This record gives sequence, structure tokens and C-alpha cells, in this order.
Amino acid sequence: MRCDGNSLIIMGPDNWFRLQITRLVKSPRFDMFILLLIAISSILLALDNPLNDPKSGLASFLLYSDYILTSLFLAESLLKIISFGLLFNG
Repeated sequence: MRCDGNSLIIMGPDNWFRLQITRLVKSPRFDMFILLLIAISSILLALDNPLNDPKSGLASFLLYSDYILTSLFLAESLLKIISFGLLFNG
């Protein structure tokens, strides 16, 4: 699997690490995992309510799950930036 252009100026199209990330990002399982995360995030957003007690267990769960999901979405974006590049990648 060959990539186009350079990624982040330092990773060329034949970079071993970039090729491994590209293989991961283009796999159907990765897409299904991200879609599952989006569905879970949507459900948790529907559970959130400004009238909830901020000291309740539900509020704590929603806060920490938001941190975890945000971290996973950040990891996804970084993997895709490594794989496909960001700007000026040819």
C-alpha cells in the first residue's frame, strides 16, 4: 500500500511507520470502531442534562467518558494526519 506525497514534511511515501498507520486507518474494522465511538458519544450526549446534579455519579461518569472519547477522537485524527498528511502533502 503506497501513500501519496509527504506527511508532516518528514515522512515520505515509503516510510515504514506511515505505511503501517495507513494500513490500520484504511481497515474496515477501524472504521467500524470509530462509528461505534460516535454512536456511544451521541448516546452519552443525549443523557447529559444541565439540570443534573453536578455531584451525582451520572455527572462524573459523563465527564470521564467525555475525556476518554475526546482522547480517542484525538488519536484518530493524529493517525489520519500521519497517514494522509495535513497540508502541502502533494
